[in-house]
Amino acid sequence: MSRRVTGGASFLVGWRLAEKHVLIVGGGKEASGRVFFALDADARCTIVCPAEGLNDDVAARIANGELTHISRNFEDADLDDADMVLSCIDDHAESRRVAMQCRKRRIPVNCADIPELCDFYFFAQARRGPVQIGVSTNGCGPRVAARLRDLLLEALPRQTQQAVERIGTLRRRIREQDPGSDSSSRRMTWLSRLSDTWSFDEMAALDDEEVLRVLEAYERGEEVPPARRTSRGGGEKQRTIVPSGDASRRRWFSQNPATTPSSLTDLLVRNYRLPLFDLGSRIELVTNYTSSTAIAAAEQAHSITSQAVDIGTTYAGALSATGSNYVSHAKTTVEDAVETGLRTLPQPVSHALRTGLNFIPLLPIHVSARPKGRLTLAGAGPGDPGLLTVHALNALQNADLVVSDQLIPKSITDIVRPSRLHLVKRKAAGQSDASQDDANETCLAALERGLDVVRLKGGDPFLFGRGGEEIAFFRSKGHEPLHVIPGISSCIAAPASAMIPVTHRGSADQVLVLSGRGEGGSFPRIPAHDDKRTTVILMSVGRLNELVGVMSASGYPADFPAAVVEKGCWGKDQERVVRGCLGNIYERVIKAKVGAPALLVVGNTVLVLQGPLPQELLVNGEHRMDLD
Repeated sequence: MSRRVTGGASFLVGWRLAEKHVLIVGGGKEASGRVFFALDADARCTIVCPAEGLNDDVAARIANGELTHISRNFEDADLDDADMVLSCIDDHAESRRVAMQCRKRRIPVNCADIPELCDFYFFAQARRGPVQIGVSTNGCGPRVAARLRDLLLEALPRQTQQAVERIGTLRRRIREQDPGSDSSSRRMTWLSRLSDTWSFDEMAALDDEEVLRVLEAYERGEEVPPARRTSRGGGEKQRTIVPSGDASRRRWFSQNPATTPSSLTDLLVRNYRLPLFDLGSRIELVTNYTSSTAIAAAEQAHSITSQAVDIGTTYAGALSATGSNYVSHAKTTVEDAVETGLRTLPQPVSHALRTGLNFIPLLPIHVSARPKGRLTLAGAGPGDPGLLTVHALNALQNADLVVSDQLIPKSITDIVRPSRLHLVKRKAAGQSDASQDDANETCLAALERGLDVVRLKGGDPFLFGRGGEEIAFFRSKGHEPLHVIPGISSCIAAPASAMIPVTHRGSADQVLVLSGRGEGGSFPRIPAHDDKRTTVILMSVGRLNELVGVMSASGYPADFPAAVVEKGCWGKDQERVVRGCLGNIYERVIKAKVGAPALLVVGNTVLVLQGPLPQELLVNGEHRMDLD
């Protein structure tokens, strides 16, 4: 007996609804998704709902003639010819009555948001042609199921849909060629071997000529499917057939330790796939002696290792044909699959599995082994990826997880693999604390799983970046940041990109840097005007008019030079500079429709390099080349 029955599961099936009558009660947002899935399964759909209660999407489908609409509330007689009922109404009492009537007639029913009344649940599902993926939490957490579905979609090979379609075509052709029931076992074995040994790209590339070649091999009675041709008219390479099933594969690898020709493939076979299988088996064996929760975790752990091995099997076969150029792609895909799985495990099991993976000699993937993660606070600079520090770039490329602010340009976040990037919720007016909580909790959860985490902040983390607050938070949770990587601040870089030096002899000998939005939304305290000071106000564009008023109240003259730099250092195609004086800068910014991020620069240096000879430097009102 290989698996222990624990109970409490749903019986997962693919329900064929073609030409069956599905009755939907209610026409709101919940009904919209259910209508789509029923229609996509070729069901005949009728919706019972007053016209004023119809969702726009449902109403559009009714107008298109995709389903029948009865504009009134539900009546018992509506069930007379129904094969399935989907109750999507907010009135739980009425939904219970609908379910009770369905029970009397033995009609399967699903009641939205009332799991105990459901004969079946809807999966969080996705479809790619003939491939359908569904995740069920058995009514416990639909949103969690949706997240898991998205993770599964991300892990699918790029050519999944095309590969399945081509294999489906081949399967039909083989059945037509050899339809006898006594050939069923051979057909299944033969197609299983092909599916196990061809890569998804190879299966997706099955054209008519290739299908004919495979059919001829089957007709000749060959036990092993032929390898894909490496090129048109070229020879064929012998493909190694790896048995399916964990036990068979482990036995095969132990008996064939050096079957493939390249050392890179041998590395994957001997130092990666086989140890992963063994590790998963040991964890499952140990946890079988503990609780049912641990058993479930062990099954998850074993599933993770099996998934990695399946991917490794495909890549190892491809290496013999494509060489070392395939290794990088294989390594990246396997790392993502393993890391995604590890994050779903309970903390003790995750730690044990990470430790075990790092004991494998020459493991060709990166897996963090620490029970406690490491945190790096890094400045992203003003926006141009070229202005990242070398330390920051290395941290982004090697992190297990990067938690980034929303305003950091995509050109920088693109450096991070999408599966390892978390964008903090965008700060809404008055809700900056919610965004900060999202960042803190995401980092903390990853640190508790032993990951290397980079908290990426715009500019410099300690200049109006709440970096000090974050360090205090993580210290209170027992995590001391490993590094703080400074970043180039936009308060210097953005003016420089706009040809505004913040200091210049004879024009400005001091710089004042302020935030336009203080604690609780307060305005900054601006000291009295000084003609030799450059004032830079970050996060200012949203309240520019009020800030100009505050500066005027501090003695700044209306004709004092001012400029607003939008997206400074984000690239010349995005950066904009609006110049003027305090008296007119607000009107000019409104006319130009300047948006965030933008900063305000006020001072004589705004104009110092705007003269007729910009290559010369202005000192005390005179042009001088020699500034010794």
